[in-house]
Amino acid sequence: MSGYSRAGATCLVLAPVAGVVSALVGTPVSGKAADLASTFTDHATAARTGLAINAIAATLLLGGIVWFAMACSHRAGRLAVVGGTLGVLGMLAVLFDDAVHISGSLVVDGLSADQAKTALEPLTSGGVFAVGPLSELGDLGIILLAVAALRLGLPRWAAAVLCVGVIGEGIGFAAGSRYLVAAGFALTAVGAAMVVRTAFIGAALPIPVMRQRADQPV
Repeated sequence: MSGYSRAGATCLVLAPVAGVVSALVGTPVSGKAADLASTFTDHATAARTGLAINAIAATLLLGGIVWFAMACSHRAGRLAVVGGTLGVLGMLAVLFDDAVHISGSLVVDGLSADQAKTALEPLTSGGVFAVGPLSELGDLGIILLAVAALRLGLPRWAAAVLCVGVIGEGIGFAAGSRYLVAAGFALTAVGAAMVVRTAFIGAALPIPVMRQRADQPV
């Protein structure tokens, strides 16, 4: 595979690993002004660190999804296009959401919980954080790409692990459970590693087969 392919495959594997770190290091961020105010005033450093690492994970996954879609495009064109498009849109939503949350934490830096709540209410009520649910499009996109990867030879158990991991992440974020989020990312990492392994083996198979046929007597 080319250097670009290797870089994209590396991004796909490293992204969920960074997600595990962000979940364990950071503090769950809610969409309610009161919860945000409490988090940003009592656990500002942990929240910002987790959000920053999560943004890095989303950036890596953005590149990984593009590679994933391209790897599946020659066997499952439509699924690859739809899954890749949804995945990219979802990761852009995650990046925007993380950037807004980090900005909000900086705005209320040094304020009391009540003052922070008052400052954050216009953001939460104005729909600025409404882009957060769009991140679910990324989960759906990865699930579709996992189905498409079955045509590359990805084992069904690996596709199932990838899908369960992505769903687990979403449930963990919704429930505010860092450990469930971390477990979901860990399963996603296993599934992503199997996708990369399958894609690299599939790309290498034609070469030895052609050599074997060339060595056979006519």
